[in-house]
Amino acid sequence: MRLFSFILVLSLAALLGAAPATADAPDYFAIHIPAGIAQQMEIDGEFFDWYWFPSYAIITRDALLSRDGPDGLDLNDYDVTICVGWTGVDEGNQLWVALYTFDDFYDRDMLRGSRTVGDDGWTFALDPDHSGGAIDPDGVYSNGQEWTMQAAGDADVFALQGFSDSYSQFWANQPPHLVFATGPASDKPWSHGDEDVIIHYEWRMTLFSFFDAAVSTGEGGAETSTVMDLTENAKIHLMFQGNDWDGGDSRDGVWATSNESEATGNGDSMNSFTLIVDPDVEAAAPAPTAVESTAWARIKSSFAD
Repeated sequence: MRLFSFILVLSLAALLGAAPATADAPDYFAIHIPAGIAQQMEIDGEFFDWYWFPSYAIITRDALLSRDGPDGLDLNDYDVTICVGWTGVDEGNQLWVALYTFDDFYDRDMLRGSRTVGDDGWTFALDPDHSGGAIDPDGVYSNGQEWTMQAAGDADVFALQGFSDSYSQFWANQPPHLVFATGPASDKPWSHGDEDVIIHYEWRMTLFSFFDAAVSTGEGGAETSTVMDLTENAKIHLMFQGNDWDGGDSRDGVWATSNESEATGNGDSMNSFTLIVDPDVEAAAPAPTAVESTAWARIKSSFAD
């Protein structure tokens, strides 16, 4: 059945008629999370509840490209695994991500809440409506749709790239629009200079085809932003980039899913993810409970508030 699903997925990708992937920006899949599975999943940084995710859609260390630093990746130095899922309009309407990292030396001495420059951390850039082109600010102070994630025990951050630390917490990175956690809990807290560090980044977030952060002017915000509806066969542009600083001034590399120029600021340079439904995953999923259906209804209604 797994081979059948893989062939089905490849056939679907061909039928969609998308622009072909390039070696510097491969295409990937985001897998639909059935309601019965989503009911069991908690954003807690532990990853046990991602057991169902199909292996063909996992982005591994070998798929990452070097944007800066030495060519190639050393498993003894840096390792990454990424899973991307999604839920539909009547199921929460969010993108779900599990990102596993291993680093032999954790550089986190600057603790700048919304930047990865000078620290180990991750950038997550989005072009949700797959429109391509420069990811310019949609509205007041939106700063495009480039986010950063950093973990340091109690100083975990998920923020808009380039915002000052005072903007690390605002409406768009708070529930229900964003639920974010790091783990494993047994490994916390992480500190600068720790060796052989494993960090799990896990989140689910609402995507916006028009995004207006507007955190300081009193204008815009959620009221003027447009939620992106996630549907089967739709495509979104996104990319992941991890910085690996090994001791202050020495950056070992910048590893990313796209090696295109302007990959964090131009949708055409990002990876294209197709939102697909895997029949094997759907068939194996437990039926959702009435309690869960009510919970999704509350989540959905909160997006409209």
